[in-house]
Amino acid sequence: MAKLSIIITSYNIENYILDCLKDIADQSLEDFEAIVVDDGSTDRSAEIADEFCRRDDRFSLIRLQDNTPGGVGTAANVGLKEATGEYIGFADGDDRYSCDMFERLVSCADEHQTDITLCNYYVLDSETGLLDVPADDHRWPSVKQNCPIVLDAASRRKLLNFIAVPWRKLYRRSLIEEYGLRFPEVDHFFEDNPFHWDVVLSARSVTYVDEKLCKHRVKRSGQTMSSSPEKLFDVIRNYDLIRGVLVKHRATETYSLDLLEWLFAQSSWISRRCRPYYADGLMTLLKRYYQRHTRSEMRQLLVQHSRQGAATFIAAGAFLGKSSVVRASYKRYSDRGLKSKFRVASLRGGTIEVARLGFVQWLEGVRSALNWVFEGVFLRRTSRRVRDIERKAKEIGDKFEVTTAVLLLIDERLQRLEGQAGIEDDRPEERSAAGGSRF
Repeated sequence: MAKLSIIITSYNIENYILDCLKDIADQSLEDFEAIVVDDGSTDRSAEIADEFCRRDDRFSLIRLQDNTPGGVGTAANVGLKEATGEYIGFADGDDRYSCDMFERLVSCADEHQTDITLCNYYVLDSETGLLDVPADDHRWPSVKQNCPIVLDAASRRKLLNFIAVPWRKLYRRSLIEEYGLRFPEVDHFFEDNPFHWDVVLSARSVTYVDEKLCKHRVKRSGQTMSSSPEKLFDVIRNYDLIRGVLVKHRATETYSLDLLEWLFAQSSWISRRCRPYYADGLMTLLKRYYQRHTRSEMRQLLVQHSRQGAATFIAAGAFLGKSSVVRASYKRYSDRGLKSKFRVASLRGGTIEVARLGFVQWLEGVRSALNWVFEGVFLRRTSRRVRDIERKAKEIGDKFEVTTAVLLLIDERLQRLEGQAGIEDDRPEERSAAGGSRF
């Protein structure tokens, strides 16, 4: 039995697969088996991998006849079934890996006897060749490093907040087998998200290694991250799978707000990559998930993330009513920082327009505006009301400056709107045993 099993997934990456295989072959840790799973490539990826595997008996190739639906879930599970090592690692066939990456991770896992060991990484721009840091790079100072951490609710939350990707982690295989951990095999992408939640809630301990030991390629043609907005929407569809994981671990109540945080992060990420044309489709998808959470959870979320002005209004719009649609377009102006324009079509077809907000103090301004929304301070869309809006802004301490208008709101208060939508204050709709919701 090898010390480590490395599962390498490949699909139509003929220009990159050889570099990845060489990186794995050159690892300073020699006691490993590499299982290459080709997911029905139509280019020369499988042939290149086959030639390489014939020259190094540590490598084996499994070729799937056809490309499987969704992302890498099925291919990864095929590799998990074949793995025999004490530890399991993953590699994307188009990424690059430091020669000491797996030795470093295995050494830490052995020393601390932890179930999960993860490292930091670089983001490699395929178009420019430049390196950047990942979106969760700022989280590293908040965790203890190079020491074992016994997982409880608080430490699990920190781990859940790290990006879900498996290729920068090492898993103890006994953990994978004990809990039957597998990627969901579905017809959409980003299935590493529910796998991440399942592993974190199953594991007993983790070790963080704040060293950038691999380079994740982005902006590659054919990559999921470069796909159409409709495919990017797939990440939101993992909400139900994650809820199922919470039900499985009897942790729905404990991590409900964390699931809402995840939903907020994904919707914010997608909205930054979508043109306004796709806003209606995004909001149709989002509203069914946001509305499963209580008003108190939404308050807590929006106050906590009030610096993210655009995303907070999107989340608020999705929560306010089942028939509401938020159409958001973002534009940066040179004067007075970020100004955004939002249109919200309400249940009755009225319009809330947050028009060109010029924030003097971004944080306090957005928080104040959101407070107006949730306290139901609605004003009619008439020119004479603009003065009232400006007066109200001054009453709260000139927290932000109104350039065109602050909020031109529909003619009903929030309480009545919520009543029509069937949203109760702190009681979400009844959830099914599987963790879903009846709509």
